[in-house]
Amino acid sequence: MTSETGIARSDILRHLVLRPDDADGWFLLGATGGNAAALHRAIAAQPAHIDAALALSQVAPDLAQRLLRRALVLDPGRAAVTGTLALLALGQGAAAVAIALLRRILWNNPADAITWVNLGKAEEAAGDTVPASRSWRRAAALEPAFAAAQLNLGIADLVRHASRAVSRLRRAAFLTPGDPEIWNNLGDGLRRLGALDAAVTCARRSLAILPAHEGFHRTLSNCLLEFPHLPAAEEAARRALSIAPGSAADHYNHAVLLLTAGRIGEGRLEYEWRWRVPGLCRSPSEAPRWTGADNPKATLLVHAEQGLGDVLQFARYIPAASECVTRVVLAVPASVIRLLQAAFPAVTVVNDALPLPPHDLAIPIMSLPLALGTDAAAADYLPHPPAAALPPDPRPTVGLVWAGNPGQARDEQRSASLDALAPMLSMPSIRWLSLQFGAKAADVASANLLDLGERLGDFAETARFVAATDLVITVDTAMAHLAGALGHPVWTLLAKVPDWRWGLEGEETAWYPSMRLWRQQRRGDWRELAGRVATALGRLERRL
Repeated sequence: MTSETGIARSDILRHLVLRPDDADGWFLLGATGGNAAALHRAIAAQPAHIDAALALSQVAPDLAQRLLRRALVLDPGRAAVTGTLALLALGQGAAAVAIALLRRILWNNPADAITWVNLGKAEEAAGDTVPASRSWRRAAALEPAFAAAQLNLGIADLVRHASRAVSRLRRAAFLTPGDPEIWNNLGDGLRRLGALDAAVTCARRSLAILPAHEGFHRTLSNCLLEFPHLPAAEEAARRALSIAPGSAADHYNHAVLLLTAGRIGEGRLEYEWRWRVPGLCRSPSEAPRWTGADNPKATLLVHAEQGLGDVLQFARYIPAASECVTRVVLAVPASVIRLLQAAFPAVTVVNDALPLPPHDLAIPIMSLPLALGTDAAAADYLPHPPAAALPPDPRPTVGLVWAGNPGQARDEQRSASLDALAPMLSMPSIRWLSLQFGAKAADVASANLLDLGERLGDFAETARFVAATDLVITVDTAMAHLAGALGHPVWTLLAKVPDWRWGLEGEETAWYPSMRLWRQQRRGDWRELAGRVATALGRLERRL
């Protein structure tokens, strides 16, 4: 074995026999093979040996951090010391400290592309995604052939700008074809774009380079699910868990697969791991978790999680939970308070954005069926409101929602455009009513839709407009759950591989007897689906 300086290990050892206090000799021995004991000897012989402290950061970060802080006092202008301290701080979760140290380097050397990349990582860890992207763009501008900058920019763009992300990741793969992380993220980006064969190829390439990486198996599992190839996807998910049995992300991924396959009992248990996945769920209470046991003296907090559709869907279990305790407090977003208070008058419904009333136990709303040990619950559990007044029109009225929350992870697959739904909207025998929320509601100006403007209001008011229609047609968003929970006729338009709760086949769902499911035959092909819906509408409107 030979060191980078060309000195053989045996020569270093002979030298140290003659000069056992030579710090540089111990440093060369330690740096050659990552020998922590030799690096310790170098520092013992020369406490200010900065290179030994830098090398030690790879094998003993806590000790190296103390030594490097001392070195920074002796030589405050040495960028390598400051940069290593920043990375050590970032590894310990001290993102703010890392940011301050990296900015100190850039103050003296603003053209240091590597430091800009590391600053972006620290900013991302601190939750500052916009500054992080700015830092990575600065690095890419300084060194366009810097693969790390292209990789991090590509990862940052994956959720909102998949096409741009794939372009950057392809550039990074060209620059560094042996980096498995690049291939893994490129596979994820291609999956989001629907290029599934290429996505699987990239995911497998990352595993060919680094087969024991659990995250790469998870990406392969997600790619296979999109076909869907459930057995192969589950095999990849289980492989990930065998490598990292304590990984919350892998347990959550496995849960989604089980639930999608209809294995509800197994899936519900695994789905509890969602609380350990960073950024997915947040509990507003520190009270003990309710496990479903009768406790007639307790006040139980049931709190919202994830989306409004989840709240509406799982509110059906509130009556059963109320039978087990003295009082139930339901904490939900403001937009559904009036609706749920009318549905459950014996329950205290509060705004989850405000301080919570006293309570003894707490449970997230989607965990209720697991705690109660049952999936049985009323199907149309929301009260039927009086219909809102609409302008007179002899034609059947169909309410339409074509887009969900753009922040939802799978929104690019579940939302449609009005142009894609043109085969339905071009039917003159139907009066179309827009029930669309959010920014997409503005699209109504270019379509054959009656615009309600600001009249929709909260969900209690929206329910009155649902009641004024003969039928609601919606993509997979909160409106599907609202109409279904009201027992109102609703047709739900689903992606080729929809959310787990709808399964992979069939027109009916046990969740809502009044609902009919319409499934894409080809991934992303809303127009063909809209054509089939239009044909069915033609038959239906003759009976309305």
